[in-house]
Amino acid sequence: MSEDKKIQSQSGFIKGRVDIKIVLLGNSGVGKTSFSNLWINNEFKEDQKPTLIPDFNFKMYNYKGNYYKVQVWDLAGQDKSIYTAKVFTKGAHGSLILYDAENQKSFENTIKWKKSLDDNSKFVDETPIPTLLVQNKIDLVDPQNLEKDEDDLRKFVNDNGFLSFVRTSCKNKQNVKESMDYLLGIVIDKLEEYHKINNIPLDGNKRISIVDQNPNISKESNLGDKNSFCCF
Repeated sequence: MSEDKKIQSQSGFIKGRVDIKIVLLGNSGVGKTSFSNLWINNEFKEDQKPTLIPDFNFKMYNYKGNYYKVQVWDLAGQDKSIYTAKVFTKGAHGSLILYDAENQKSFENTIKWKKSLDDNSKFVDETPIPTLLVQNKIDLVDPQNLEKDEDDLRKFVNDNGFLSFVRTSCKNKQNVKESMDYLLGIVIDKLEEYHKINNIPLDGNKRISIVDQNPNISKESNLGDKNSFCCF
């Protein structure tokens, strides 16, 4: 049996369907493309060029014995893209907002990226999609300085509705896989919960959407219990 047939028999996977959509947001140069390439292809390029137009790729992801087709969107990071992100974040199940550990402006702009995301993407139960704050390129920073910033970073995460934060280095392949495992686990658990409530087998041909396709941005977002998630 071919690998594709094997996956289909184990998961009910339908070719062409997107089970989970994850978007990568953040300023230009923070490492979104490197993050995506490392997770999907296990590749890292030193001379990675900036993303000028949105790009996406797929990966089959195994979670508790079931396979999911995960689509990862790498969005352009120019300032104007913050206000056009709503076109490409629509239908997303989860997000990672990256910033450069050595670039303060990229950190400050994570709030703008988060607001644009929350205004245009949410689940059908009115809760915002789970979003991780990612401090990337930590291989360039003194580890002692990272420890000094931890309390402030935790407060920033709680105050702005992030799930948690994680420190990564694409160059050193540090915490990229762990970040995606954490985020996808939360998304898939929610997906399974919705199917259970609606009595629809997750491995069947009929799958319900847990994403609000036409979010009403005038409604206030219910952030839930932000403190219930632990930081990496």
